[in-house]
Amino acid sequence: MRIILLPGVTRFNKILVYHTVSSTQDIAKSLVLAQRAQVSEVVISAYRQTQGHGRHHEYWISEPGGLYLSIIYKSPFPIINVDNFTRNLAIIIKDALESLLSDTKLELRGINDLYLHNKKLAGILVETVSYGQVPLAAPYIYIIGIGVNVNQPGFPFGLTKEPTSLYCEFKKKFSRFAILLAICNQLSRKLI
Repeated sequence: MRIILLPGVTRFNKILVYHTVSSTQDIAKSLVLAQRAQVSEVVISAYRQTQGHGRHHEYWISEPGGLYLSIIYKSPFPIINVDNFTRNLAIIIKDALESLLSDTKLELRGINDLYLHNKKLAGILVETVSYGQVPLAAPYIYIIGIGVNVNQPGFPFGLTKEPTSLYCEFKKKFSRFAILLAICNQLSRKLI
């Protein structure tokens, strides 16, 4: 694991980078459970996940080339409607990606999937972590999972939702770091 500090980002600027993990969500949960309310807002990133997952425990193909993030988010308020919060996050991520793709618009489907040319490009997941504190008190801790298909050259056949990557659509490599920076910048500016 190595640590990267993002320049010019005021929040979500500390990135813990791993090569291969079961799931960045698992690492984030472990940090929260170990440090509880004292846990820092950090971003966990991995080059590859062996057991990546999305909403409803759907499997997320996490081969090298994609961007896989989990963000420990400390909110001063409880999130009453997680679906609305997830949709708002998806819009923030959509804006971040579109800022790097000139004249290309992504489509939001459902509350958490971003599509490009009718194929799934990215997904967003929000999970809560409970460590037995009753009643819950601020800060309220959530883990935001983000998966973006960036430079994968292809995907297995037979997936429920046809995936794509930026590489598949534009036939060129994209900087995973530039995408990470754009996402963290947008989240830093738009989340309370």
